Amino acid sequence: MKLAVRLANHKALTILLVAVVLMAAGWVSTQGQNVIVQVDGRVITGVTWRRTVEGALWAAGVLLGPNDRVTPDRQTPVPSGQAIIVQRARPVLLVADGQHIAAASAETDPRAVLSQAGIGLTADDLVVQDFIEAGGPLRRITVIRVTYANEVVSEIVPYLTERRPTAELPLGTEREVRAGMPGAKQVTYRVRYEGGVVASRERIDEEVMAPAVSRIVEVGTAGTIKVGGETLAFSRQLTVTATAYTPGPESTGPYSDGFTAIGLKAQRGIIAVDPRVISLRTRVYVEGYGLAIAGDVGGAIRGQRIDVCVDTVAEALRWGRRTVRVYILR
Repeated sequence: MKLAVRLANHKALTILLVAVVLMAAGWVSTQGQNVIVQVDGRVITGVTWRRTVEGALWAAGVLLGPNDRVTPDRQTPVPSGQAIIVQRARPVLLVADGQHIAAASAETDPRAVLSQAGIGLTADDLVVQDFIEAGGPLRRITVIRVTYANEVVSEIVPYLTERRPTAELPLGTEREVRAGMPGAKQVTYRVRYEGGVVASRERIDEEVMAPAVSRIVEVGTAGTIKVGGETLAFSRQLTVTATAYTPGPESTGPYSDGFTAIGLKAQRGIIAVDPRVISLRTRVYVEGYGLAIAGDVGGAIRGQRIDVCVDTVAEALRWGRRTVRVYILR
């Protein structure tokens, strides 16, 4: 009888010592604490004497998998007035580097799932997430490796054709003066590969190895026209916009002396031109106007434009603005 009492006392002392050790180690609390646990939408309430979140979950019968996510963290103290949320890891299929890996994760960010599985990523790698039917929706995360390489290729430089007008050839005819020759260059491209397939190519450098030689062709501008039964030879033909003016102050202003830029008196048969297009003192034939001399200039006469001198304002108004052909006479 005495032996039984001694054993009972010894057992009670042992239990007391274990409780003291656990309390000192922080595994249990001397005072119960209300706790709320949410596991995948299911709510568990109760009182726990455990001090850590993980201990409270164990006491509540919630066993954790290695990839389950717990908020707050497992080793933090049991929160007061705040629910402990457990998100179970779900199956996920990882496709990377030619391998299909079955895993489980509670992470929603695909890159976090891959990191958890020990699959490294570069800043350029692409991550694609989708769902497949495999007895139910299954999340699949695919890694597309992105790499770069420089590619050097030889390319042909096409030659250009330079056309030179000449009065030595009839209008509408051509003569090759020099044959063209293509050149060569080396071009460096930066090639982007996605999953081993070319996704883009960017030209980053080029070096001309042999320059192209232009082809030179002479184009005939000379010809003849018949004017009043007379045949006139011309060296070239232009298409211009033509307006009309009178020698009087209506067109030239009150301070004009009535003489043109080359010293001739302003009258019918004198036209104003842009000397860069038609040289002064050049004899021309203007379609719808007649024979004339390029003898004057004007502030508004630039490029492919002329101003013909007529006798009256009424004639100038009738002329208006029109497109005509001008023949540079030989």
